[in-house]
Amino acid sequence: MSSGDPIPYAEALPVAEQLRDLLAPDCERVVIAGSLRRRKALVSDIELVAEARYREEASGLWGDAVRVDVLAERVDVLRESGVLSARPVMLHRADGSEELQTRDGPAYKALTFRGLPVDLFVVDPSRSDFGVILTIRTGPADFSRELVTRCRAWGRRVQGGRLYAHGQYVPCPDERTFLAAVGMPWLEPEERAPERVKLMMAGSP
Repeated sequence: MSSGDPIPYAEALPVAEQLRDLLAPDCERVVIAGSLRRRKALVSDIELVAEARYREEASGLWGDAVRVDVLAERVDVLRESGVLSARPVMLHRADGSEELQTRDGPAYKALTFRGLPVDLFVVDPSRSDFGVILTIRTGPADFSRELVTRCRAWGRRVQGGRLYAHGQYVPCPDERTFLAAVGMPWLEPEERAPERVKLMMAGSP
């Protein structure tokens, strides 16, 4: 997560909604996550989880079809126009050294919009993992950490943004599916805390 200066929820939400609406035409779906989704009084950043939209184009001598990430194209256009800007993120290495890096990968983009830090998490629609990513990125971080840690005790693990149960991949197209698969009942985002995980997963198989 990023670490901008906190601003009131009522000020940050319209900014997040504007960015969400700018990206929505190029997404299968896009949801505001993080502290905004949990309705925290003060927020430091905007977190969005988006399922990218793709199109197929002919490419090369033989006209082979290639998938083109339409959302990535949209982000590039918004950066070129100055609506979005890249945001350097501090990378902490195992040897203790640090380096500012621009993050613009297919799964995560660090950006700035209207002066606010933006973390854009992108899910490929060919992978049914939207529920995993949205739950983890809604947080808070200690809730997500406790959830991921405790589910390991029952043969489940989250790896690379995907859920596995006893070694088998479990599709999780939404949060309810993911939470049920790890033995958790539904919790509204603002109710999520690590203590709830300990209590509700105590009897999970």
